[in-house]
Amino acid sequence: MTFDGSHGLEGFERWAALAAWIASLGLAVVLQRWQVGLRRLERSRWWASNGRDVLNLAALALLMESLRAMGFPRPEALLVGASALLPLILLSSLAAGRKRLVALLGLVAAVVGAPIAVAPGRVQALASAITSP
Repeated sequence: MTFDGSHGLEGFERWAALAAWIASLGLAVVLQRWQVGLRRLERSRWWASNGRDVLNLAALALLMESLRAMGFPRPEALLVGASALLPLILLSSLAAGRKRLVALLGLVAAVVGAPIAVAPGRVQALASAITSP
């Protein structure tokens, strides 16, 4: 089932899946911001690094599930979700001390998420070509 193809998502389902993708990107940005706060605790709290891993896993799960709602199969959803999340993780680790980190993360999330919002069928076809043997 592809989002912009013949298999299916029409009308409300299409817009709901798109809204889920946008919301999951927004939540991934929020989780990355929280992760930066946990990094500051890491020196004094042994559990902070595990908490950061849990936040990254939660962000990936949100992204994957929104892609699954668009009709992406699991392997493609994992590849595309991880590809969307990695720049956010990298930016949050490189720019942790910046005052405008959330704005930067939001901008990167918009750039990374736009192709999926605009042409998810093409993104899915590319991901499928990569994940297929």
